[in-house]
Amino acid sequence: MKEEDLDRMLAGSKEEDLNPEAEKQFQKKVRRSMNRTIYARAALAILLAAVLAVGLYFGASQTVNLICYRPQRETPFLIPGDSESEEFIVLLEDTVSTYFPGKYCWVLKEPQAHGFGRYSADLLITDAYGPQSYTGPATAQLQIGLSKLNMGHVPLYIQVMEFLDPEYPYSVNPQTEEFSDSVDSVRQELQNLPKSAYMDVSVSFPAGISSEEAARIINGFTGIRVRWLALEGQNVTKFESASGGMFLDHLRGEKMTEEAAEKYPNYYLPHEVTGEALEQCLQSRLQMLIDHPDFVRLMETQFESLISMSMLQERLENAKENWACYGMRLVGGPEEIEKLMDEMSVTYVRINDVKISRFEK
Repeated sequence: MKEEDLDRMLAGSKEEDLNPEAEKQFQKKVRRSMNRTIYARAALAILLAAVLAVGLYFGASQTVNLICYRPQRETPFLIPGDSESEEFIVLLEDTVSTYFPGKYCWVLKEPQAHGFGRYSADLLITDAYGPQSYTGPATAQLQIGLSKLNMGHVPLYIQVMEFLDPEYPYSVNPQTEEFSDSVDSVRQELQNLPKSAYMDVSVSFPAGISSEEAARIINGFTGIRVRWLALEGQNVTKFESASGGMFLDHLRGEKMTEEAAEKYPNYYLPHEVTGEALEQCLQSRLQMLIDHPDFVRLMETQFESLISMSMLQERLENAKENWACYGMRLVGGPEEIEKLMDEMSVTYVRINDVKISRFEK
């Protein structure tokens, strides 16, 4: 209640005969007026407190977002499109294909922000027979929280002894009779399979072949699709019996900026590959990851045994000095695979999966 209103009420009360009833009405007026003032001030205080709380909440969220990893903040290398996280999506999908032979990871939707450095995205994981489609349904969900990655029970795992890496000693020796019998057994199985069969296999060569020879196989065996190459000097992980290398099929065809295309030559391999393209591709992909250290540190929170800046630097140095392929992950029919085994004197074959037909779902 304003002071002048109270004075006016008091002045009016002096002009009246203040009988008990009039005095009671006067006191009610004063209380109502004072209550209105108190309620108004209380409502204003609550409103201000609510505005302050909301401001602090969103302010704190934005502060955490600025400090923590954001998918939208990756250094751009693509021509801008509809997504604000295109670079993150390409880096994630390519990293999965690089470190997990025969696996493809599709980010189905734009990563969703949930505040306080938290993001999520639906994923679809496909095998070496893919990629077929990226429309879903989702098989896993990516979660980012406070610069840490959590992909849950995503079906990504390291296969040991998938290839015979000449750099590391193995318990299985290709010169032993037992090992030779296992290769012969695989050859016999190939001959027993129907011609329509479609296989996912990993093959190892007796010695590393050059990039030109690898390109010849990739281009020349029309009934075989090479998915992944095991390369000398590329396993710098904590798993000695796991191979390091590069994938061949990209999930997406986003165009790079002119500057990025010049900096990362043959990051996207041409349809008809060459030895030079393979060598440049490996170096470009490693350099791409090195140029995105925040992304690498995020990946390291999930796959600390596989990826780090120091590991990538070592891989890049090795790639500049030598490019030699000692194994391939491929899909194809039994006749084509046996033909490759004969021509390349394959010393080790690992059958990962067999379908009755390439059209089998």
